[in-house]
Amino acid sequence: MFARLTKTTLETDYDLSFRWIGVNDVYSKLLSVQAQPVAKDREEFEGYYRKVLDFVLASANKVIVVTPALVGEDVTSTSNKKIKELSVLIESISSEHENVSCLNLQSVFEGTLIKSIVRITSVRK
Repeated sequence: MFARLTKTTLETDYDLSFRWIGVNDVYSKLLSVQAQPVAKDREEFEGYYRKVLDFVLASANKVIVVTPALVGEDVTSTSNKKIKELSVLIESISSEHENVSCLNLQSVFEGTLIKSIVRITSVRK
């Protein structure tokens, strides 16, 4: 995302901007498929993420960062655990800025998925 974003010229003074790190941005690393350059570890991801956020903050009054969602339906999978670690990091970084809010999409999807499973299980009993 950093490489794509820095090739772009942003107009200044956006009222609101969203930064959504999609599953594809991180999942390609988890699958060892490199469609685009990805961070090699958590520290490099954090550095790139901070740069992306600073880049966007220079052109926006308010930023909402959105975490990756889930990969599949197994919330306890290795991939989802790694994505959860990144989501916690994104939330932490966003909390350092007054004009940045975080939408933890993984938590939203996880909560909805668990409620659906519970509902389906109780209907089958």
